[in-house]
Amino acid sequence: MPFEIHPEFTTPDDETVICKYMNFYKFSSLINRSQLFFCRSDKFDDPMEGCYPRWVYEYNIQDWEKHCSKELDLNPAQQKNKAEQIYLMLRNFHFPNRKNNFVLSFCKSDHEYEALWKLYSDLSTGICLKTNILKLKSSLLSTKEGINIGSVDYYSEKDPQSYLNKPLFENFFRPYLLKRDEYKTENEVRALYHRGFLKEDGGKISDSEAGVFIDVNLSELIQEIVLSPNSTKDFEKEITQMIKHLGLSTPIKKSDLHKPPF
Repeated sequence: MPFEIHPEFTTPDDETVICKYMNFYKFSSLINRSQLFFCRSDKFDDPMEGCYPRWVYEYNIQDWEKHCSKELDLNPAQQKNKAEQIYLMLRNFHFPNRKNNFVLSFCKSDHEYEALWKLYSDLSTGICLKTNILKLKSSLLSTKEGINIGSVDYYSEKDPQSYLNKPLFENFFRPYLLKRDEYKTENEVRALYHRGFLKEDGGKISDSEAGVFIDVNLSELIQEIVLSPNSTKDFEKEITQMIKHLGLSTPIKKSDLHKPPF
């Protein structure tokens, strides 16, 4: 079960360039394992991953109260009580189920971002893998897991309508494709693996589980390797040897980000 089309995911065009910034340790893991690491969604620094903000639930209570009034013929007190029950049900469903959703993030861009070099790697021994959507899909053809790929939408908490204008609660995956404007510079495209829904008791998933490794065809995935702006010749030789050892002929170059004008 490789790449799967899903109506909730807006998958970019096949030729769209995407980049993955990483440190040397993560690159070594990828090369040695031939597996991509998908982080468990509740392990990200952003506490909003996989959840709607509370005020979104509260805003929709008004609509649920109206629905309860029309469809269930309830009095005002019963309407409010029923709407609160719906809110708690959705909140208690989304939050624990983050443990069964795993995310791999890319930056949608054909040029480099110094901020992402610093955030996800470093300026001396970092690596940026360049690929495109078609190659990402092709690299996952032999995996047993079903993978969805989609662009992330961004919203402003200062402008609730930018969030509320988007369809809410139509699908379980929607919160995984929405992030606050503070993360907009990442211009994220993400691949998501859904392991299934948890039982009501939350399942027996260890809190120490950081994520899952998923098989990938490296020759299909990697279009180009870009080394961090301040990387040395020795570092370039080390990366070149690692790639040759796998029988790959992937182009490797140093970032021009800090290249002097003369």
